[in-house]
Amino acid sequence: MTWGVPTPLDEELDRIMCIDGLPVTFWIGGIARSLWFFSDGGEPRQRVNIGVRLLCEGDLESAHALVNGRSRPPINDMPNAVYAGKLMTSRSKGDPALTAAPFTRVYDATERFGPKTTMDTISAATISKNDVVLVECQLKRWKVGDKAKYSNKWVTWRCGFELSSVSLLYIAPDTSTDAYIDVDAETAFM
Repeated sequence: MTWGVPTPLDEELDRIMCIDGLPVTFWIGGIARSLWFFSDGGEPRQRVNIGVRLLCEGDLESAHALVNGRSRPPINDMPNAVYAGKLMTSRSKGDPALTAAPFTRVYDATERFGPKTTMDTISAATISKNDVVLVECQLKRWKVGDKAKYSNKWVTWRCGFELSSVSLLYIAPDTSTDAYIDVDAETAFM
């Protein structure tokens, strides 16, 4: 795997992890831990984000090694979940203001996972903390460092997963009205 090389059809391919010039898609399965799709008032967020606790410690270590090791210089950031996010703002022609659009690539895979065309789309609000999800994403990089000094070269950068889609695999029991349910104990078999 290596960073892509810009082409006339995709000038930003150098931001995406590729194999043989094609973007790599990563699938991250686990338990939803943090969800940032809507504000408390129900408005779409400008930047959506989902945090997933992976089911195996080795998977978490591999994800950290991938993200941290591909950053330049390498970093040692070790959160207890893997995060994937996406900027959801756009500007309409003639409108000076940015508008946040809802993230709509969320699929119901509770009965069957398959091609996206065979699964129903659902609102991101359907996903709750502790649900089992499959996150589809790409590894991307962005430049960091001295913002006052412009350079089109990649010298220093950070990496992260950019969210492509989320499939809801299992709806966890609703704990909002229960006195206490130990979800970690309930899902220990996974």
